[in-house]
Order: sequence, then C-alpha cells, then structure tokens
Amino acid sequence: MKSLLEGTAEKIGQGYDARGHSDDFGFGRVHAGRAVEEAARLAGL
Repeated sequence: MKSLLEGTAEKIGQGYDARGHSDDFGFGRVHAGRAVEEAARLAGL
C-alpha cells in the first residue's frame, strides 16, 4: 500500500530524486483517485 501511494502521488514543487522523493514534499500529494485506479488495475478489476 505504501509503495502504491508513493508511486501514484502527484509531484508538487521541485527537487525530487530518482526514487521520486523530495526532502521538502516527500513523494508528493496523495492522489486517491489515481491510487484506487492503480490498485484495481493490479487486482485485474
């Protein structure tokens, strides 16, 4: 779940590293809709 939220987060600001992490913004703003869509895709729904 954690990696799903990190991977679908909306990047805000600048300064993200290769993993998609920023010291100021973490992985970005949670995008719940995108996370649910990705979870459904992974589950084959």
